[in-house]
Amino acid sequence: MPFMRSKEDQVIREYDGFKVLKLPYRNSWHDVDEWPRYRQSDGCNSDERPRFSMCIFLPDARDGLPGLVDKMASSPSFLRDHLPRWRVKVGKFRLPTKFKLSLSSRMNETLKAKRQQPPPLARSD
Repeated sequence: MPFMRSKEDQVIREYDGFKVLKLPYRNSWHDVDEWPRYRQSDGCNSDERPRFSMCIFLPDARDGLPGLVDKMASSPSFLRDHLPRWRVKVGKFRLPTKFKLSLSSRMNETLKAKRQQPPPLARSD
């Protein structure tokens, strides 16, 4: 499996039972104060500061994802409260470059729970 490798400091934070990694997208903009590495005093202009990031929540336990999702769903501010803000030294760093994500959902059950009726299915003659 191919990995992204880095020896640079990472925006990562460790919590009880999980870690959060924040990967800034290149060529985006963000608040200077959140990214100390990109301060203007370091010779970086505002065009180089990242604005958008991908945050990866990594449970410590191999089967810990359902529990982590439950924690996320139980608190409206969970995501905001657990975003890392500072770069830290992590040594050698590896992250898989390919991910497989899947999602399935039954909207009828969700709509019933909210007391709404699903729209009728379109029929073709």
